[in-house]
Amino acid sequence: MLGYDDRALRFRAEGVRFFELYHPVTQTDKLHLLKFIGADMEWLTMVPADFCSDDVEAKLSNAGHDVDCPNLLVCEGLLVYLDQQVDCKLLVGLRSWAAVGSVLATSLGIHRAGVDSDEVAIAVNTGRRTGESEPWLTILPIDSYITIFRHTGWSADCIIDSLKLDTCEIDVRMALITAKPNSESK
Repeated sequence: MLGYDDRALRFRAEGVRFFELYHPVTQTDKLHLLKFIGADMEWLTMVPADFCSDDVEAKLSNAGHDVDCPNLLVCEGLLVYLDQQVDCKLLVGLRSWAAVGSVLATSLGIHRAGVDSDEVAIAVNTGRRTGESEPWLTILPIDSYITIFRHTGWSADCIIDSLKLDTCEIDVRMALITAKPNSESK
């Protein structure tokens, strides 16, 4: 989970524990807001983490996360905001913590193959209202992401390309990938 999303509030269920990792500044503000509205947070552990510098494994361990418990790991609207090196570091960290039976669900900014990814990012950010203050840093062809997943210990399980859900032809779009831990890594 990330940012100001309220997924943990909307989807809480008996026996389900949420660990939310996000930037320390955002986590502090969100915690203040949740306390202000009187949210029940017994099943929610907020874990401040700067993905550029923090060790995700250590953060999860210190927060009391059980490394042997299968998890649904959600990176929705996150990887596009991190550079490719940080994406890889985060994916490796999550993989090292993912027990057998875990699933990673990510949304990705993708473009067609054969186009320069840096040029795509510049064009996309120019057209976004927050493109300058919160730029998208990683937009790649889907095959590049599949390679990144494989190199970071994940095996793509299901790919849903938004182009297949929409009848209009667009060059930059989102994709959802779920992945499972590779059996030969960890």
